[in-house]
Amino acid sequence: MYPYLESKKERARAIIGLFDPSARPCVPADVLTFAVPMKRFEKMIGYMEETFLITDTWVKVRNRINKSK
Repeated sequence: MYPYLESKKERARAIIGLFDPSARPCVPADVLTFAVPMKRFEKMIGYMEETFLITDTWVKVRNRINKSK
């Protein structure tokens, strides 16, 4: 419900979820959720070329993540 409510706001925020202790036993230990209203997501995409996602450091992190799958 929180992502939906955020989508109605002027400055919509992203929501990180599954921190509720009652939900934790139902999901793997390394899982969280991330929900972003579309208008916020579109804004984030516009900034992507100015973020860590274009650095060599991120390439190393991404490769490490892919190896662990």
